[in-house]
Amino acid sequence: MVEQQGRLFSGLLFTMKNTKLIQLVAMIVASSTLGAKGLACIGSCRDYSDQRVIPLLPANSGDQGGTTPTETTETLCAQHCPRMDSCKATTIAQPDGTAIPALECVSHHTCGAGRRPAGMEMIESNQPSVIAQWLVQSAYLEAVSVDAFRLLRRDLRAHRAPRSLLRQASRAAREEKRHARRLRALAKRAGIDCPRPVVNATRPPTLEELALQNATEGCVRETLGAVFAQYQAHHAQDCDVRAAMKSIAPDEAHHAALAYRVHSWIMRRLPVAAQERVARARRQCADELLRNAAPSLDSSANKSLGLPDACVANRLTAAFIERCRLT
Repeated sequence: MVEQQGRLFSGLLFTMKNTKLIQLVAMIVASSTLGAKGLACIGSCRDYSDQRVIPLLPANSGDQGGTTPTETTETLCAQHCPRMDSCKATTIAQPDGTAIPALECVSHHTCGAGRRPAGMEMIESNQPSVIAQWLVQSAYLEAVSVDAFRLLRRDLRAHRAPRSLLRQASRAAREEKRHARRLRALAKRAGIDCPRPVVNATRPPTLEELALQNATEGCVRETLGAVFAQYQAHHAQDCDVRAAMKSIAPDEAHHAALAYRVHSWIMRRLPVAAQERVARARRQCADELLRNAAPSLDSSANKSLGLPDACVANRLTAAFIERCRLT
C-alpha cells in the first residue's frame, strides 16, 4: 500500500508543469535555508570519485567469477560494474613482472550535479583555489550535459517517443550549451582555461536502461542540481556568479521537469519488475547524494559562489528526497 501511494504521488509529480517544479524547487530552498539558520555547521558539498580496479581471472582458475578469452570489454563492464560512469580495460602489475588483466571502473559523485551522459570522462582539477575548481568543474559538467541531452534525444527517438519529448530534449541541449558558454566566460575572466568535454561513444540503451539512466541522472541528480542552482542564485556574493545562476536555475528546473515526463512515458511501457528496479535505483541514487557532505576547504570561497555549507546542503537534499517521495 505504501509503495502504491508513493507511485501515485510520483505520477502526479511526473505530469507537473515547468512552473510547478520551479515553485517546488523554490519552496525546498526557502524552507531548508530557514530551518538551518542559527545552526553551527561547517563544510560544503564537493565532488569525489569512487574508483575500483577489478581483476579478471581466467575461467579455469577455479573462481566462479572467471572470464573467458572471447568476452569483450563491453560485456565484462556490463557484468562487473554496470552502474559505474566509466569502464575501461587495464592491467595489474605483479612482482614477478607479469600483469593480470583487469577493469578500471569509476563512478563520479557530485553535489547537485546535472544530467551526465554515459561514456563521459571526468577531468582532474588541479586548480589552485576552490573558486577556480568550481568554475572548471561546473563549466565542464554543463558542457557534457549538452551531449547528455543529444544522446537522450537519440535514445528517445530509437524507442519511438513522442515528438514533444524529442523537441524538449533538443531545446535542453541548446540551453546547456548556453550555460557552458556563460560559465566558461566566468572562468576566462578569472584567467582559467576550461577543457572541452570528452564523451565516448556508447550503444543505444534498452528501454529499461534508458529508464534507469533518466531516473538517476534526471529525476534525482538534475532535479537536485536545480535546487542547488536556485540556492546559489540567491546566496552567491559574487555578482557575476549570482547573475549566471539566476539565468541557469530556471532552465535546470525545466530540464528536471522533462526528466519526469520522460520517466512517466517510459514507466508505462515497462513490466512491474522493471519498474521496481528503476524505483530502487532512484532511491539508492538519492541516498548516495545525501551522504556526500564533506569538509569545506575555504568558507569564504563558498560564500562567494553561494555554495551551501554541509548543514544546509543536507537539509536541501533531505527536503528534496521527502518532497519527491524518494524514501
